[in-house]
Amino acid sequence: MNATLQKMKARWQQYQPRERKLILLCLAVLGVAIFYFGAWQPLVMMNKNSQLTLKRQQETLDWMRHEIESKHIPVRKLKTANVSRLVEISARALKIPLSNMQQQNTALSFGIANIDINQLRDWLREINLSSGAQVQKLTLTPVDSARQVKAEIQLSWKVEK
Repeated sequence: MNATLQKMKARWQQYQPRERKLILLCLAVLGVAIFYFGAWQPLVMMNKNSQLTLKRQQETLDWMRHEIESKHIPVRKLKTANVSRLVEISARALKIPLSNMQQQNTALSFGIANIDINQLRDWLREINLSSGAQVQKLTLTPVDSARQVKAEIQLSWKVEK
């Protein structure tokens, strides 16, 4: 290795100053070209691809917002005068035991000790469709199996004036 360096140094010393300048110029141009095509150009392409990806994602987000706004379902109007009575009757018909039932203005909260999650979902959907009351808060706690839960529910509705 040392001998090779000595040969290269000796050969370099044999060149004329004009030839040395030309070789250095060629090496500089070659170095700039390697930097440009090896590092700069890939970075520029990655930046362009990232900008295109961001533009597509922004377009998708704008489209989703437009779809949400165009298909937004307004708050259901109250369909019954006494939501708590409707909930009691419906629960009694389906043999759902309600506890701690409390009504405050346009909100009704109650608990259910043990109910199948699918039955609860269907019952709450039925309540929503028949009365217009919506689930404001729902707290589920597993009881004994994957399908049985303890539920704390708060319904609310909007009274039209």
